[in-house]
Amino acid sequence: MDAAARYLLVGNSVRYLAQSAHAATTAVVAVDAFADVDTRAASVFHERISSCTAHALSRAAAAVTGDCSGWIYGAGFEDDPGALSWLARRRPGMLGNDPSVLHWLAQPRRRFALLEELGIAYPEVMFESPPAPAAWLAKPPGGCGGSAVRRASDPVPTGPAGYFQRYVNGPLCSLTFAADGAAIMGIGFNRLMARYPAAGDFRFAGAIGGLQPPPAVRERMLETARRLTRALGLRGVNGLDFVLQRGEPLLLDLNARPPASLELYETILPRGGCLTHVDACRGRLPAQPGSDVVRGLRIVYARRPITVRCVEWPSWVSDCPVPGSSIPAEAPLCTVHAEGRTIEAVAGQLRQHTDSVLRLAGSVHEQAA
Repeated sequence: MDAAARYLLVGNSVRYLAQSAHAATTAVVAVDAFADVDTRAASVFHERISSCTAHALSRAAAAVTGDCSGWIYGAGFEDDPGALSWLARRRPGMLGNDPSVLHWLAQPRRRFALLEELGIAYPEVMFESPPAPAAWLAKPPGGCGGSAVRRASDPVPTGPAGYFQRYVNGPLCSLTFAADGAAIMGIGFNRLMARYPAAGDFRFAGAIGGLQPPPAVRERMLETARRLTRALGLRGVNGLDFVLQRGEPLLLDLNARPPASLELYETILPRGGCLTHVDACRGRLPAQPGSDVVRGLRIVYARRPITVRCVEWPSWVSDCPVPGSSIPAEAPLCTVHAEGRTIEAVAGQLRQHTDSVLRLAGSVHEQAA
């Protein structure tokens, strides 16, 4: 059935979803902000948007011609859910959560009121400047990947609809799950990595699957997913981010679209991650996956400006930039992957791969100069 399907993928980066669909012999059209080498190879057509905004994404996706069996959105609409609503009105066949879920996420007062009603624990929040800002984070109303999160003591405004959340110095973890609007199936628990939290950089830096939380923590995370699914009618593959405080999982974020961690389970989901998302949106949840192999991924950020030339990237690199691309300092360069038997072993491999890629990119840059 899916071999004859053709899906439109739209988001900041849709490389993984394109590769997943391609592996399942399903054709995709890709609209994103990077159009990396591997995204192009996995797509029958691709378009790189000129500016990384929800407005640009929605306009480009609406303009795609040809029949599609449906369309899937990834990250990129969190800070402007109106753009997703606009696209949904103009293009039938959306496979994902209703735009109302993203509107809810973008309204912090409504969001935390519902969490209180559902009995879901989260770090303390304030809507006025806290008296001791060093212990708090300033967060935007929407956003994804921690890109706009700052220490409240930094001279960066949160905007009129922003909020403050108490900083909890604990392990970060997540739950990747599929939902059909009423019920869920847990796909996997993950350790999350932020870029440099101690230096105030809270951007998403990677994830490692195969986390085995204590039974009580595991059940609380799953119950959070169940309650939010029933309350919001969640569909497809979603992610929940938590911080652990003395063994208690406190909810940080709902990623109401396929999260980056889905890729960690690609090989153990019978139909792959992309079609698992499609199935769940249509009311079919996957069986509980299981594997002894731990997989991880890490985003490599450029340490200085890089002009990418022809590079023979190792097989464990993805999101490979097109030759000639200019990567600013501190911008994502690519993603590295690793697998092993333990989380610690995979974390070590990811560090080694990151160092190797930065050396490779640096040598190529110097030769080009």
